[in-house]
Formats: sequence, C-alpha cells, structure tokens
Amino acid sequence: MPNLVGMNPKDALSAAPHNHSERDLSPRDRSVFDRDNWTVAATVPVAGTKILENDQVHLFYLRNQEWRWFQPNPVMPALPAGEVSQFSESLPDIRELIEYRYAEGTAPAYSSDAHRTAVTSTIPGDPSIEPESEWGPRDRLKVASGGTLVGSLPEAGRPLRLGQLITVLVKPTPPPPSSTAGTYDGGSTDLDNDDDDFNVPGDRNWSSGGGGSSGGGFCRSKWC
Repeated sequence: MPNLVGMNPKDALSAAPHNHSERDLSPRDRSVFDRDNWTVAATVPVAGTKILENDQVHLFYLRNQEWRWFQPNPVMPALPAGEVSQFSESLPDIRELIEYRYAEGTAPAYSSDAHRTAVTSTIPGDPSIEPESEWGPRDRLKVASGGTLVGSLPEAGRPLRLGQLITVLVKPTPPPPSSTAGTYDGGSTDLDNDDDDFNVPGDRNWSSGGGGSSGGGFCRSKWC
C-alpha cells in the first residue's frame, strides 16, 4: 500500500490502487465534493501493508484547514477560559468538528439532550468510527450553542485522535444588567405651552383643539 497521507485527493487517486473508496475521516460522514478542499488523512490498510491486486483500499479525508490544524496539535490545546464563545469561534479551523455542551451542573432548564446517530462500518479498523470513550462523556451533557468557555473534552494536554470531534464546555453567559432608564426623554407635555402647538390641516373633529367642521385646526401637543 503506497503512502498517500498528506496528499491532495487528485494526486492520491492517481497513485492509489484501482479498487478504492473515499470517505470522511471525521464522524460527520461528510460528502467530498470539491477535492481541492480536502487532504488524505488516513488509509486502510496503512502505508506499507502488502496488498493484492483486487484488495479493497479506503481513503479517508479531512478538510485542508482541519488537516493543517491537527499537525501541530497532537494534544488538546488550552482554550481561553472565561471568554464568551458562540458557534465555534474559539477553534475556527475545525469549526465543523466542534460540539458545544454545557459543563456538568450548569445547564439551564430549557437545554436539550444530545441525540447521537449510531454509526457502523464494515471496514476493519475504520478510523472514522468514534469510540464510546469519546462520545459517551459528551452525550451525557446538555447541548449548548455557546456561552462562557470553561474547558473541553478531551481536557487540555490530552492526546487527540486525528479527525476527532472536540467538545467545548461552556456555562450560560449571564444576561447584561437591565437599564433603569425610561424610554421617554422627559419632554414637555404642558398643553398651555404655545411652543407645542402644531397645525393639523384637514382635521374635521375637535380632538386637536379647534378645527371642528371648519376643516382645520391646531394640536396643543406634539403627542396628539
């Protein structure tokens, strides 16, 4: 089996054995459309394995920015605890591999449970299948869309598996303090103040203080 890891799919497909398949390395099971946006991240069997002419081989891809992010990050980096994070802003290069969960004991009453779709594979040693040791701790927590960062799963400093989903742990962000200022600016409503008189052409009733059936009048207040 040739070493195709790190290659762009076009070059990899030229060098790969004829009988091959392509798929996402992450548990997302994403479809690979524009191959220029992807990198070969793993193969089954691995490079150097003796294969026969008709043996099936499998190429697993990650997005280019994901592949580049995992190279210098063999362990989970520390996240900026205390920052407010929404929709994967904390790890933009791997935003599609992020799951948000409320840290244990912080979930508000309206938060929902996780619903994971079980994935199976007939490929021996399929590297895209997420082990229970990864999805189990995450799925026991309530789903969050964002909040104040408090940690991650795996924890900072723990080894990362290539293409692994990362759980960002948050706690609800407290709402901003409410303002006690009123919406009215305190302008004068004194009906005896001549400065507040406004002509109201065509007013045929007495509501503005004087037109009546004569077809005109004035308003004693700008709020009329």
